[in-house]
This record gives sequence, structure tokens and C-alpha cells, in this order.
Amino acid sequence: MNTQEQESERGSAGVQAAEVVLRILDSFVGAESSLMLKTIAERTELHPAKVHRYLHSLRQCGLVAREPVTGHYHLADGAVELGFSALEAVDPVVVARPSVIALQEATGHSAILTRWSGNSPVVVLQELRNEPLMLVTRVGSPLPMLTTASGLTFLAWLPKDIANRALESLRRIGSPEERQLLRAPLKLAAMLESIRSAGIATSAGQMNLNVHGLSAPIFDGEGVISAVVSVMGLPGRIDLDLDGPVARALRACAREVT
Repeated sequence: MNTQEQESERGSAGVQAAEVVLRILDSFVGAESSLMLKTIAERTELHPAKVHRYLHSLRQCGLVAREPVTGHYHLADGAVELGFSALEAVDPVVVARPSVIALQEATGHSAILTRWSGNSPVVVLQELRNEPLMLVTRVGSPLPMLTTASGLTFLAWLPKDIANRALESLRRIGSPEERQLLRAPLKLAAMLESIRSAGIATSAGQMNLNVHGLSAPIFDGEGVISAVVSVMGLPGRIDLDLDGPVARALRACAREVT
């Protein structure tokens, strides 16, 4: 084989390898949180031995992880980081950014945007005020569902099947506060109905004693909740009145982005 043929072969193999990697990663999209090797092989229509070799490389790259007990595979932090990098280039993050900045400036409090990922809200944008706000979040961080205004807002408007799946997960891995609320379904249902009626959820230190906040839903063109915008501040400094100026600015921001 001459040099030109060797280069062509290597180039062709490289392209084929990239296609296989993308097919394997694509098998996780819209799937359950973890997959068996057999399932990945079926979805990619590849031999399990070949899939196993590629998964080994993807694990080394930090894109895929393997659960030690079950042997199932799931997307790892590297894939999540790629996903959130992609989010920066598409709606609603790019669309919402000017409005979230304006909200932060209008209220004088920190503002964040969250989207639903897996079974929890995840921070995809934040505009922080220069104040001693004890935040434990960063872009890419998941937030609790039942102890944050963001989580309760999603729960109030998510399609029932998605919400129920997230609640079922909380019954196994939720915090003591979340599991306690799950044991009072009528109380939780009344909370969600109140949030839908007001159009805003509030939290007063349930996740962090030093952080109070309000959240409002953002909807897509089909009327499905797409994101949640929130304002957060220190206790005693942020007005949690549902008819107050902060709540009005928050509602206006959510309507604008919607």
C-alpha cells in the first residue's frame, strides 16, 4: 500500500471511529439514567465487544462512567460539560441572558436561570450581585427539587410523567426534608396549586438559611415549561411579597423571555 493509500485509510478509519463514538453517545439521549452494555449495543446496532472497547475509551476521556455495582453505563461530567457548553449557543440561555442581567440590575439581587436535566433543575446561567450571599451553586450545579423555589416551580408545571419520575427518585435519594414532604402528598399538592395560582414560588432558607428567593416559569412556544428564572438575596434584604416590586420584576422577566 502506497503512502497516499495509507493516509486515505487512516482518514477513513478516523471518520468511522468518530461516527461510532457519536452513535454510542447518542444512545444515551432521551434514555433512562443508566444503560446496560447490551442495550447500548442494540441501540447502536454494533457488536457488544466493539461497544465495550469504545466505552472503555470514553471512560478514560471522562465522557462516560460505569456504575461499579450494576455495571451499567451513564454519561459522566465531561459529557455534561459539553452539553452545557452547547446550551450557551441555543435558546433559552442566549435569549434569556439580557433579561436576566436586566432583572439583576432592576432588583439589586442575584439572578439565575435553571433548566430541567435528568430529575432536577440545573443552573445554566447566573448573574450574581456583589454581596455576601452564601451560594453553593455554580453553572452546571443541580438544585434540590422540593427545598428550592426553582425546583418547586418546575414541579408545579412539568408534565405529570416527568414530575412523577422525579418524585419517585426523591423517595430513594431525597434529603430528609424532601422525604418528609413526600409523606404529606396533600400538603405538597396544595403548595403546587398555590404556586400555579400565584405564578411564583418562594423559598425562605429551606436549602440554605442565608439564601431566600423567588422563581417564575418560562414557557416555550407550545406552552411547556422550558426554564425557570429566579431572584435570590439575603434574609431581610429581599422582599418575598408576591405582590411586591421584586415579584413584579420577576414576572415581567419571565413573560419577556417566554
